[in-house]
Amino acid sequence: MGQSDRGRVLQVAFTFRGSKIRVISARPAHRKERSQYDTMAREIFPDL
Repeated sequence: MGQSDRGRVLQVAFTFRGSKIRVISARPAHRKERSQYDTMAREIFPDL
């Protein structure tokens, strides 16, 4: 899960191919997933 340049929270599936990361799919996060992401981000980056 991560945030796009436009501030949207996305759920992303990916795989490692050698030294590269290959995105398999990405979709907007559901409400509960966004809430979990916000909680995690506040714990990791309390000053943001």
